Amino acid sequence: RWVQSREGRYELHGGRVVMQDTGTRDHRDVALAFFEALRPRLSRRAWAVGVGDLSVEIGDETRVADVMVEPAGLPRKGNVTDQPVLLVEVLSPSSEGPDFKSKRQLYFSVPSLEIYIVASQDEPLCYVSLRRGDGSFAAAPCVVKGRDRSIQIASMSVTIPLAEIYRGIGE
Repeated sequence: RWVQSREGRYELHGGRVVMQDTGTRDHRDVALAFFEALRPRLSRRAWAVGVGDLSVEIGDETRVADVMVEPAGLPRKGNVTDQPVLLVEVLSPSSEGPDFKSKRQLYFSVPSLEIYIVASQDEPLCYVSLRRGDGSFAAAPCVVKGRDRSIQIASMSVTIPLAEIYRGIGE
């Protein structure tokens, strides 16, 4: 409730409220490109796609992903979710460690999460973690690198070309 009355983005880490840094233009553009790529490829009847606007609630912790896909039809006035299906984090110098370690493990504990993507803001490079049939995630993410590569999300029947995400970035 406290966060709702404040400007800016906040996360709850171990009971402490932590304000999030603002990103660079490249960071913003990569996040928006993922949003713009996902939104027309996913049915709005089935999925809601957002950019850094809702918190992911994980027990006593909350995190704000750069891009999130959750099931459509959840309460419209809510500002948190515990049902993310796809999360994208765009790397910043300040977030690199948490995005690969603590945040990754925290997100993996969310039963609804099927895919976690950590994207470089500097070059066409993404680290993709998919939930396997047994419910676990692989110890290491799949590396997708190069403008000629794509991220395949079979569970959503979606293919996202990195050329589309990184248009104008790192060229």
